[in-house]
Parts: sequence; structure tokens; C-alpha cells
Amino acid sequence: MKMFRISRRLQSLVALLPVVFLLAACQSADEDGDGAAADTMAMESSDASPAIGELSANYARHYNLGHADQVAALYVDSAITLLADGTVSRGRAEIEQRLAAQMANGSPQLSVSVIDTQTGGDTAVAIGTWRLKVTPEGADPVERSGHWMGAYEHQADGWKLMGLISNYDAQQRPEAYQGMAPAETPLENSRMGPLIDTYTTAWNSGDVAGVAALYAPDAWTAFADNPVNEGRDAIEQLLQTRVQGNIEIHGVRTVSLGDGWTVDGGWYQISGGTGPTLRGNYWLVAHAEAGGTQQIQWMVSNGRPVPAGGAGGS
Repeated sequence: MKMFRISRRLQSLVALLPVVFLLAACQSADEDGDGAAADTMAMESSDASPAIGELSANYARHYNLGHADQVAALYVDSAITLLADGTVSRGRAEIEQRLAAQMANGSPQLSVSVIDTQTGGDTAVAIGTWRLKVTPEGADPVERSGHWMGAYEHQADGWKLMGLISNYDAQQRPEAYQGMAPAETPLENSRMGPLIDTYTTAWNSGDVAGVAALYAPDAWTAFADNPVNEGRDAIEQLLQTRVQGNIEIHGVRTVSLGDGWTVDGGWYQISGGTGPTLRGNYWLVAHAEAGGTQQIQWMVSNGRPVPAGGAGGS
């Protein structure tokens, strides 16, 4: 699978990625969150790939055995998770509580695959797929699947998860979006104002081509409730049906990676379309082209329907 392309010079800067991933879901230190140059870039294989592959295998194995404590032990103490169902968990203890509650119902069986991994010093970022089969008592099995992105830190005892975001790869029944999210509205400290404003204006005017133009020609996206789309043409085709109603984008935090690369995270809301109001989280990587214009190279988002008058971003 072709991932977004990134220069070797950025490998040492990727260490900053988990910071924005975590802060995209937090307020301050504890916030809730919820061109030519590109042609010379190439994804490099990562020395963390085997370890993260093993971590992912252990994650699924212990999950399937009902070992909530062992799965939680794969996270750092201050880890944050932003899950497909809308759940936001902060800290290892809270993550373990959520895992235990999940494992207690329907004998869930999880499979995980890693699509790609890249390393920057003692940190790494990976993206992959997940599939979960649940068999409620007296009912037929239910299967769900999607994509995830994880941020990792290398500690004395090996690699640990610092943050995780997941989404569904298809629209689900309402009960799949009932996760618990914080009610507080996060502070907005993003420095991606021009990109956010241009995205919002194009979307709200129905300018599909204008929205698509904000993605790099070889962009990689995993939008909420959709399969992966690679390349601007595929993204624009998806946006033909996705761009409707009004979107609000609330950038929470930005980290500059140097060489024109920026990571941004926050939450969004879409209302006034043919369906219910939707709210979710996003993480993106953007690159400044000639003249300073930002283009989105990689994006992962999740979302869920929310009731009228619901709480702010998760």
C-alpha cells in the first residue's frame, strides 16, 4: 500500500508527532479533545517495524484472552485513545477500565494488522487496520472493522503506545457510536488557521474541487466511516457525496516538524446535511508548498452522530 511520502530529513523530527496526537485530544497539558519537493520524498523502512508488529500481535492476543491489564500495560501511563465509537480515554488506568468493560460483553475477538511504520529516534508512528467480532449472548455475531493510527515511545522495557485513534471503515448501526466522550469543549490553539478557513469556506459553499485541492496529489486519507482513499482524484470522488451541510473545524494544537511539514489535530462538526449532525476527531499531516500553501498529506478522522444540543468536541 502506498503511504504518504516523507523525506529522510523528517525522520529525526517525527519524534514530535505524538505530542500533537495527544494534545489534539487535550486541553493545554490535559485538554480534552477530543509539488516538486514532494517528488523527491520517499518512505523509508523503519527499524521499529518488527517491535511494533510484535506489540500489535500481543495487543490482539491479550485482548482476545480477556487480559485487560496486559493490554493496558502496552500503553504509557499518560496515553490517550480516541476510538471509533466516540470514546475518549485518558491515562492507562482509564484505558484499562474501558478494555475490561469491552471484554466482559460478547467475547470480543480482535485482529490487528500494521500497514506501515516510521521511526524518529525514540518515537514511532504506525497505521493499520483492525477487525472486531463480538457475539452477544443469544444473538448473532457482529463484526466491525476500520483503521487506526498509533504513536509510540521507546522506553527501557520496549516500545509503548502513547496515543491511538481509530475509525470505522463503513457506516455502522447507531449502537456502534455510543462511546463515552468528555463534555468539555477543548481550547483551540491551532496555527493552521489559513488551511482550516479555506477548507471550511470551500466545504460550506459546496466547492468539492476546492476542498480536494487542499490535499496533496498523493494524499492518503482514512475518513470516518469510509475505506482508505489514496490520491487526490479518489479523495475528490468521495467528497462528491461527503461535502454537504456546514462544517466547523476546531484546531486544538499544531506542531511544526520543519522543512515545511506540520502536524495538526482537533475536532470537527458537520450539520445541516441530509443526515444527523456529526462530530469527531481528526489528525493530519500537511506540507507547505511553494508560496507557503499547505496541502494535506495524511489524514485520519472518526465521527459519530450527536443529539441536538450535545456537548462540544471530544
